[in-house]
Amino acid sequence: MEVIRNFPVNMSRIWMDATGKIMADYQYQWGYNNRIISQVNHTQWVYPYIDKILGRYYQYGFLPINWDGRREEEEQL
Repeated sequence: MEVIRNFPVNMSRIWMDATGKIMADYQYQWGYNNRIISQVNHTQWVYPYIDKILGRYYQYGFLPINWDGRREEEEQL
């Protein structure tokens, strides 16, 4: 599980348990439900993972870890 927790993007946080059941954490579930690939930690450089999975998740958007969703007041149109 430590390996799973160290993946830097939410869509890599899925695994098969010892009984063969597919499991996923809440970050994977949120990304799947909202079609968002998000950076979840700074353990590794994120872009090689994005390049690797982009073909499978072509309808998804990417959300960097430091994005807060708003422009500063003086930058707004």
